[in-house]
Amino acid sequence: MSNKKIVFLAPHWEMLHLAKSLVSHYENVAVRLGLLEQGVEEALAWKRRGEVEVFISRGGTAFLLQQRGLEAPIVEIPVTVYDLIRSLKEAREVSTRIGVVGFSNMIRGIEGLAPILDVELKVIYIDREGFKGSVEEEAESRVQQVINEGIGVIIGGVVTCTVASRNNIPSVLIKTGKEAILKAVEEAQRVAAVQRAERAKTEQLDAIIESATEGIIATDEGGIITVYNPAAERITGLPAGDVVGRPAKEVFPGMPFAQVLATGENSLGHLQTFANGARALTNNVPIVVNNQIWGVISTFQDVTRIQEHEVNVRRKFHTRSHQARYTFADITGVSDSIKGAKETALQFAQVESNLLITGETGTGKELFAQAIHNESRRREGPFVAVNCAALPEPLLESELFGYEEGAFTGARKGGRAGLFTVAQGGTIFLDEIAEIPPSLQTKLLRVLQEKEVRPVGSDRVLPIDVRVIAATNRDLRAAVRAGLFRKDLFFRINVLNLSLPPLRERREDIPLLVDHYLHRFSRVLGGNWEISPEAIEYLQEYSWPGNVRELRNIIERAVLFTGQENKLVTLAGVKEALEGDRLLCPPEGPGGRSGQEGICLSGNLREMERQVVLKVLALEGNNRTRTAARLGVSRTHIWRLLKEEKEAE
Repeated sequence: MSNKKIVFLAPHWEMLHLAKSLVSHYENVAVRLGLLEQGVEEALAWKRRGEVEVFISRGGTAFLLQQRGLEAPIVEIPVTVYDLIRSLKEAREVSTRIGVVGFSNMIRGIEGLAPILDVELKVIYIDREGFKGSVEEEAESRVQQVINEGIGVIIGGVVTCTVASRNNIPSVLIKTGKEAILKAVEEAQRVAAVQRAERAKTEQLDAIIESATEGIIATDEGGIITVYNPAAERITGLPAGDVVGRPAKEVFPGMPFAQVLATGENSLGHLQTFANGARALTNNVPIVVNNQIWGVISTFQDVTRIQEHEVNVRRKFHTRSHQARYTFADITGVSDSIKGAKETALQFAQVESNLLITGETGTGKELFAQAIHNESRRREGPFVAVNCAALPEPLLESELFGYEEGAFTGARKGGRAGLFTVAQGGTIFLDEIAEIPPSLQTKLLRVLQEKEVRPVGSDRVLPIDVRVIAATNRDLRAAVRAGLFRKDLFFRINVLNLSLPPLRERREDIPLLVDHYLHRFSRVLGGNWEISPEAIEYLQEYSWPGNVRELRNIIERAVLFTGQENKLVTLAGVKEALEGDRLLCPPEGPGGRSGQEGICLSGNLREMERQVVLKVLALEGNNRTRTAARLGVSRTHIWRLLKEEKEAE
């Protein structure tokens, strides 16, 4: 509760004692003696100490308090009709010719009681004709006026009765009853409560304005600046002392204060450059009270701060699907080829250049991309992976770049942010980039060049800060030569190149990988699974067209085929698991060669590779360029295999 008091200023001792007895149970009410100027001095003392919420007084004292403008509510003690009747009855005992002298707040309406009480009244209001001197002097003058009228008794307040006594005229003091005092105190308590609530609101609003990180400027209806918070000082570089009280259009000529005052319309998203060079995004709205424009309020944020917050929000709230889970510690292997790839990748993680990862399917291109992201300065940002071959062209475009509401049939209300925007401050991984259609390649090239995206159906461009890592299992150079992939886009994404070795070139890693996957499946299935040496040897001799991904699948399948009892993966179990990965061969023709319906992958790895090339070459009408592009290899590689085939014949 507030320490401030409701101050009751009693004009005479009798009311002082009565009021004290009536309000003794109120802790926040102080009763003091104070008549006219004495009461004003008492009130001023309370005001200077800051200890008052509401004043209570009556008659001339209340009148003077209001005249002084104490900036504190003043509750007048009402003089009820019963108080006036009591005074008239007492005066009638002396004379029926009664003079009434007082302030209007005490004696207003007394004339109507004359016929009821059968008396003759001469009523003079002290405050009706203006003051020429002090209250006492005015009361003296008015009392003389009624004396000259031949009245026999005077009714009024303390001053009136004092003057009448000096002139030997009988007088009756208008007394205030208990009901009126209690009513005034209750009203003062209500006013004080309202004052406290309003003060709390004002203090809360002030605290909000002072602590807001947004700059806040407010003007009155004349465009004069009345509010200017610390954030506004920080952003604009201008201290409040140089701003408050000045016309907004002079201090900030570029801001639309005058326009909003004139039109009453909002001005949102206004970009303002201040004298110190700071750029801010401002929202300016009219202050409307009872359909009248009372001023303008402008809120604004530093553009740089907005961008920083955007990055932080994206880092904090990007979904689990946009997190990189793997690090270099998750890449298993001791072979020179995989160690070399890891060393190169670690170097690439320290820079921001675009990166192209090449390698056969299943070699771990996304695993390396995630590890590079987690080792880079963007590790706290999102990692967004996109399979460019999984979506048709229109859908891929809207997924990558986003779209505006209504951009196409079925577009989400409000539009949707593209994956480049989602990846802001992080990394976007474009897997199977060779599958992007030519028309979309052009748009992607522009995004990489300009570092900005334009959502589908929008005329806005959005700046992006994203590292691009692309991946493919095809020979992009061959695709460029065949006209299937843009040369300029190839050079844009191939600033750095990381080539991952196939599993057949790192056979010494197979035991480690098998052990890794056995431990993983053991945790899932329970127990401690092992593998026989014969099975390991067989796996090391296999060609692994699906690379590490295929190895993982084979181990999982072999574990399931083995069953829970033995927990030992045998050679037979591995062979059974591999059966699902062998391509079906048609019946062999003469000499063990395949028929026309299919390819028989028999013999060593080089022989199987030649068989695949011959089959695709036949499908492509012996066009070596198309064959190379389809297989993702170079024309030289095709030529070399065909030469070996000819020599073999």
